[in-house]
Formats: sequence, C-alpha cells, structure tokens
Amino acid sequence: MTASREQDAFPLDFGAVSWTTESAVKWIFYRADADAKGGEECSLFVSSVLEGLSSPAQQALESLTPDKQRGAKNLVSFLRERGAEVWASDGLPPIVWSKVAIHYWLQYGGGNLAFMTALSDWLRESGEVGLRVSPRTRSKSSENARKDGGPKWKGAPVSLATFLLDPLVGGHFGQRQVTIDKHEPKRVIPQKVVKAGRDDALRKMLGTNLYDTVKSVIDDAIASGSIPKLSRKKDLKSGRLTYTGMHSELCEAIDQCYGQRTQKYKPSTLERAIRALVVSRKSWPTGTRGRGG
Repeated sequence: MTASREQDAFPLDFGAVSWTTESAVKWIFYRADADAKGGEECSLFVSSVLEGLSSPAQQALESLTPDKQRGAKNLVSFLRERGAEVWASDGLPPIVWSKVAIHYWLQYGGGNLAFMTALSDWLRESGEVGLRVSPRTRSKSSENARKDGGPKWKGAPVSLATFLLDPLVGGHFGQRQVTIDKHEPKRVIPQKVVKAGRDDALRKMLGTNLYDTVKSVIDDAIASGSIPKLSRKKDLKSGRLTYTGMHSELCEAIDQCYGQRTQKYKPSTLERAIRALVVSRKSWPTGTRGRGG
C-alpha cells in the first residue's frame, strides 16, 4: 500500500451508535486491500460467516489465495472468541471495535494508520470519556423485570485506557455490553480542512465516477429539498454534510429520488460512498454542526 492511500480519511463515523460488522471488518481490517484483488472477498467472507450466511461465505472463500484464507479464518476465530455470534448482526459501538482491532493486531500483527489517526482525533476532541461494562441484556424477561422496578445494575465503571488496553476487561461482547458513561466534548476549534484537498481524497478513495455521481445527487437533493432532512450544514468533527435520521433511511431516499442515476452501482457501494460524504444521526446537539456552506 502506498503512503498516500494510507493517509486517506477513515470513512466510518466514531460518533455513530454502532458500526455494522460488514463495514467495520472492511474498513478496519481490510482497508489496505479494499481495492486490491482479494480484499473485498476477505471482508465478505468474514462478515458472512459471522452472520451465518454460508453460501456467500463459501463463494468468497474459494476465490481467495491460501494466505488470505488463513488470515480471514484467523479473524473469524478471533471475533468468535469475543461473542460474535451474539452481536454480528447488529454490529458493535466504535469504541468496542477499537478495542477488538488493537488486540487483534497485538496478536497477529498489522495495523491501519487511517483508523488509528481517526481514533486519536476522536479521543482528543471528545474530552473526558468514561465507560461502563455490564451484562448484555439478552431476554425480554430481564427487560420486564427492570421495568417492574427490579434491581438495575448500571455496570462497572472503567477508564477508557483500561478498557482499550486490558484484554481482561469486557473481552467477550456476547456476554458484556459497553456504554459511554460520560462524554464531555472539549471546547476546541476544529481543524479546518481544505475543501479541495478533502474532495480530492474522497475522489481518489471512491473513484471519480462514483464520487461525481453521488456528490451531484446529494447537491441536487439539498438544493431542491427533495430529501428535507439532508442539510448543507457540516459536521464539525469530520467536515461532512449532515442528515437527521438513520443512514439506511438516507440511502433509501436517495434510491427513491435518484434511482435512475445511481442504479449502475451496487447498494453496498452506494452506501459506502454516501457515508463518506454525509454523517447521519438521529439528532444533532447544539454545537456539533457548523453553518451551511
């Protein structure tokens, strides 16, 4: 991998509630091979196995070289040891994926500079972050007991450094869930991103045709008001445009309004491109967005 690609912006949002298994596996563990032969198949195999999709998993595995098969199987085994059968279909919070990635690389080697840079930026901007590790709620009966006034354990508090680095803390995420207990953003002036430079980086990451198509669709949707919750206001942390709602809702709205212009791309490809240009959240607290450009 060239130095320029290593420095490309990490496309997933650390402010999201969770990252899907497919997206996290692809952009954390197979970022270097995203456009190379075998990279897409590796991430497809890992996410399909964990989500119980045997047919696409077998097809992807057969297309891999023996070395890539071994690496992908190692990752599947590592994630299964951390309860992937329980959480694979829903994904995990970004901070949990961060712990998983760090300990995987400590065991098997490797790394992802773009991911670690994005994690470092998020931690620097987040201020004081405390976490709680508690038993994962897995049955309706336990939920009903809590609603009826039964004992409710908020979980053991743990520092961010301990959580990320100690392998014994919350290591099995099928049995434990992690919540951010305290999150006080620092009052910092966000680093300004040169627009032309960011556009060039996104164009290189996505490919010129895909980037131009998705950007023109988004620009038109904002200008025409065809997707009302899509805004020209920028997320102060990433510099991306913002949408109030679920990312899946935005993708569906773009498909409904601009399907003729985007139909030549696979849904997963479009979802990745839209996410690279737009941050989706259910709500935007005061001070998290700038003025519209």
